[in-house]
Amino acid sequence: MIGTIYILLAVLFGAVSIFLQKVAVKGGDALHKNYVFQLVGAAFGIILVVLLSDLSNLPSEAAPWLILLFASFLWIFASLLRFLSMELADLSLITGIGGVRVLFVAILATLLLGEAITVERGVGMLVLFAGLTVATWDRNPFGHLKNRGVQYAILGALLVSFGAIIDKFNVPNFDPMFYNAMGFLVPALFFPFVFRIDFKKVRKIARGNDMLAIAGAATSGLLAYYFILNAYLVMDVHIAYPASRVMAVLALVLGILFLGEKKQLKRRLLGAATAVAGAAMLVS
Repeated sequence: MIGTIYILLAVLFGAVSIFLQKVAVKGGDALHKNYVFQLVGAAFGIILVVLLSDLSNLPSEAAPWLILLFASFLWIFASLLRFLSMELADLSLITGIGGVRVLFVAILATLLLGEAITVERGVGMLVLFAGLTVATWDRNPFGHLKNRGVQYAILGALLVSFGAIIDKFNVPNFDPMFYNAMGFLVPALFFPFVFRIDFKKVRKIARGNDMLAIAGAATSGLLAYYFILNAYLVMDVHIAYPASRVMAVLALVLGILFLGEKKQLKRRLLGAATAVAGAAMLVS
C-alpha cells in the first residue's frame, strides 16, 4: 500500500515537472536552462536535507559513494537530453516516446538485479508500453524517428533506465532525501566542466520570464525523484518505475489542455487510457 502511495505522489509531481520543463524550453536555450534547473534542484534539495534527513548512517565504504557519483553523472546527460528533446518536439510526443523506458528497465532489472517478472506483470508492462506507443504514432509506428527531439528522447530513456537500476541497487545505503539531493547537486557542480556555460546567459535566465517555470520544474522534479526512490525501497524496480511512468500520461493531458497540443487527440487519449490500465495491472 505504501509503495502505491509513493508511486502516486511521484506521478503527480513528475507530471508537473515534465510540463513545466516544456513550458521553460519553448523559447530555446535548453543547455543553460537545464543548468539553472540543476542549480535550483540542488539548492532546494540541500534545504530539505538539512531539515529532514538523518545523516548519522551514511556509508563509510567507498563503493556506494562511487556508484552514487556515477549515477549522478548519468543524470547530467539524461536531464540535458530531455530538455533538448522538449525543445525540438511536442510534449505529448516526447513523453510517449519515453515509454520505451518501461521495456529497458524490465530487461535490465531481470539481467542485472535478478528480479522475476510474473506473467501478469509482464502483460501489464506490455499494455502500458503499448498505450504510450499508440499515443505517439505518426502515420506509421516509426514515423517520428527522424525527428531529432525523438532521437534525443530515446537516448535519454536508455540512460534513465540504467539510472533506475543503479538507484534501486544503491539507495538502501543512504537516506533517500540525501541521495535525492545528491542527484541534483553533483550535476550542478560538474555541469560547467562538462559543457561550455555562458554565465551571462545563466544570469539572464534567472532574471527572465522562464525562471518561475524552471524553479517549479526543479522543485517538483526533486520531490518526484524522492518518492520514486522511496518506492524502490519497498517494491521491485520493474514494478515501481513502469508504474510511475503514468506521469507521462498526466503530462500529456496537461500539454493538451494548456499548450494546445491537440494533434491526433483521440488516438493520444486512447493511448493514455491504455497506459493507465497497464500501470494498474502492474501495481495491483
